[in-house]
Amino acid sequence: RLAGRIVGTGLVADAVAIGHALRREWWPLGWLALARSSRSPVAAAATAAMVAPIVLERLRPGRRMGLVPYTLLRLGEDALYGTGVLTSAVRARHPAVMLPRVRWPGSARQD
Repeated sequence: RLAGRIVGTGLVADAVAIGHALRREWWPLGWLALARSSRSPVAAAATAAMVAPIVLERLRPGRRMGLVPYTLLRLGEDALYGTGVLTSAVRARHPAVMLPRVRWPGSARQD
């Protein structure tokens, strides 16, 4: 049971991180996933990872805006942020900042 909980927690954390990146730094891919979500299970999973945290955030008490406008505004805000990051990376001629860092279990941590 404990192993299942640990694995489940890790999967959720990974999905949240991927959804966050698809909303922000990789927003063109995220919006493509949104557009293709009805035709592709992978795109539907990416869309769920992008939108689920926003929906959960919106459902907290004290939010007055409707779910759809709130979600659209958050997606737009995140895309604008990501555009700034992308623009800065291109201007600095350092596009590697847009690539994910993958750490394999047991590998040395590099900070």
